Amino acid sequence: MTRPHLDLWVNRALVGRLECPEPVAPRAWILGVAAVQVTVEAGATVQARLRAHTTGAQKPRLFELGTQALVQVALASAQAPDPAPPALPAPPALAAPLPAGMAARLGVWLDGTELASATLAQAALVLQPAPRAFGHVFCRWLRAGGIEPGFDLTDFLSLSAGVKYERLVSRPLQMGQVVAFGFTTRLRTRTPPPPAPGTPNG
Repeated sequence: MTRPHLDLWVNRALVGRLECPEPVAPRAWILGVAAVQVTVEAGATVQARLRAHTTGAQKPRLFELGTQALVQVALASAQAPDPAPPALPAPPALAAPLPAGMAARLGVWLDGTELASATLAQAALVLQPAPRAFGHVFCRWLRAGGIEPGFDLTDFLSLSAGVKYERLVSRPLQMGQVVAFGFTTRLRTRTPPPPAPGTPNG
């Protein structure tokens, strides 16, 4: 059985694809998740990364993000042509400077329409536990052949372990739609992003 998949781009470069491994049985479903995770660390530093994982995979794929990043995820059918960067403009908020008092912003767009933004205030950098925000695009592949895709975004919150994060946005996803997460910060990022494909190192 050939199933829909999730294609992943970082700053317009194709970095991966989440596909359903066969067979699904004996499980009732298999879940693929692309997560943009932003966590405040000591010394006015943030860790921002894309984490991609599928049920049963040995380990997730991790892509570190810089101080400004665009992550795009498309739900594509098995019959779709070879993936190309989504023909959507980069979110204008990526180019807009952060307002005074704001340390970081993580926004979500659906097919180019802005839905919500998580914002991190400078004053919140000292909070413990450290504030974090995240957005997911996921697809649950069902044993019977159907899919349950969707996406969400949380605000930057300082919550104890085990406390549920409320979602700013939580919606189903339709075939062919593109979710974009735009991240901007004036803080240092823990690890610089890798060079784009074809770019020499150094």
